[in-house]
Amino acid sequence: MKIQLAFTLAWWYRKQLKANDLRFNEAEDSLGQGLLLEAELSSDLNDLVKDAIEIADSYPEIIREIDHDLDIHGLKKKTMREADRRFFERLNPSFDSMADLPDPDTCPLDLEGGRPRMPAIIVYVLLLLRGWIGGPKSIEFRLILKESITLHRFFETLQFQVPGTSTVADNVNAVRESTLHLILRSQLGHAKATDLDTFEEVVIDSTSVSANSKYPTDSSLLASLAMRMTGLFDRLRKLKLGFPDWTKQVFAMRAREIAEEIELQAKRIGMMSGKQNVKTQRKVLYAKIYTRVGRLARVFGPILATASKAVAKVPLPPSKAQAVAKLIEQSQKDLSSIERISAYSRKRIFRDQNATASEKVISISDEDTAIIKKGGWEIESGYKPQLAFSGKGLATAHCLPRGNAADSGQLSTVLEANEQNTGVVPKDISLDDGYTNRKVREEYIAKHKGRVEVFSFAGAKGRAAIEQETYESDAYRKARNNRSAVESRIFTLKFNHGYEDVMRRGLEAVRHEQLTKVLSYNIRRIVWLRKEKARAKPNEALKKEAA
Repeated sequence: MKIQLAFTLAWWYRKQLKANDLRFNEAEDSLGQGLLLEAELSSDLNDLVKDAIEIADSYPEIIREIDHDLDIHGLKKKTMREADRRFFERLNPSFDSMADLPDPDTCPLDLEGGRPRMPAIIVYVLLLLRGWIGGPKSIEFRLILKESITLHRFFETLQFQVPGTSTVADNVNAVRESTLHLILRSQLGHAKATDLDTFEEVVIDSTSVSANSKYPTDSSLLASLAMRMTGLFDRLRKLKLGFPDWTKQVFAMRAREIAEEIELQAKRIGMMSGKQNVKTQRKVLYAKIYTRVGRLARVFGPILATASKAVAKVPLPPSKAQAVAKLIEQSQKDLSSIERISAYSRKRIFRDQNATASEKVISISDEDTAIIKKGGWEIESGYKPQLAFSGKGLATAHCLPRGNAADSGQLSTVLEANEQNTGVVPKDISLDDGYTNRKVREEYIAKHKGRVEVFSFAGAKGRAAIEQETYESDAYRKARNNRSAVESRIFTLKFNHGYEDVMRRGLEAVRHEQLTKVLSYNIRRIVWLRKEKARAKPNEALKKEAA
């Protein structure tokens, strides 16, 4: 049924795009590529590509930086390949290879000719497309990549075949965060240069996004850690390192059995909701888990140490040595974590003593996530990004701190990012009650004396931090009323760009993904503002004639 639906959607989408009669203008632009799109009936994707390329044409440093990022990414891969090659040449030396072997310290690597690399302009467009449609391996992205006439003509103009989803992901993820911020500044500079926004108004707010991990419970964390720890030997076997299969060792088999017992008890705890005497039965099951965790630590610790020594003695190519080192290090961390969770969980279950947030392990797949309370009652595991929006709705700053950082502590960071990205000191700044920080407000107003007219906090804390007469003035009242507009901007980000949920894990990866969505949101907002400006011109002309 799903396959039939996918083909139906693909057929419909192809029919709609063909009806639009999208055509490329073959004139070469300053980048030396036929990149301008013309369409009698426009489409959202067509507009996104056109405006994105227009910005890249105005700010050529975007393409240069993406090219540089791809060079760095390619050199990292080549360095590992060269290290493996030198390893095998030392194992199987020949006179020619020994004579010509370069010294990596005196002969740095350079990218040479090979398979054609994806052009930076394509990486740039696909980066924005991912921020709008979703991950390159999602069904929606696959359909657009295969069926979009706009993209196909775009690839044909650059003489590049439609890339695979893995290739797209690899290249898009290679773009560094600093380049993403450059794109953001370029977008805002383009909006300012074309009179789409003055950036004299800014509204700042935070939101919560769900991490790519399920909400943690002590039992599920203990079970997941136990299974991942004991899966080490199976992963080592798949790497074909050349030493005996550790999965057949008695201690390894015993460790796996204990891990499966922990997983079984955790499942039983998960199915206890709604039953009688839940608290008593849960304590019994948790007691079994704690006992087995202790056994697992006693069994797994020595065999992990033995396996580490055995692996260290085996000559491995650098690529495999790196992979093995990561697996061993991960297992050592898991052993430490499972003992720590067991210790504070035992206190919670048997003594009603809750651990502090710093003591807890929130997720085994994303260590940077935090517990966030939404609306004071809904709890989730995720991140708390800070966002600034201009009066015209463009995102001017995006900050993603580690953990559940307080809004008031992030205020100066967001203000600085907004000023750096726009190049403008805003006259009107509006925030909600959670950002109330008298010291930051007074310092910012003093730093930009005479330029900041309104610096408003909404709520009881804000009233206490601002002089009564100033707080009740018309300008501050208007700023508080306009602050609610930020909610619609954040809703658009979440609803149209999937900002609420993340697919990647780890602070840097999540920050990269979310910033990509902000860039895509901005380019679509620029398209809308440009069209609004074009529609407004005839109306202004008519008003002048009528006057």
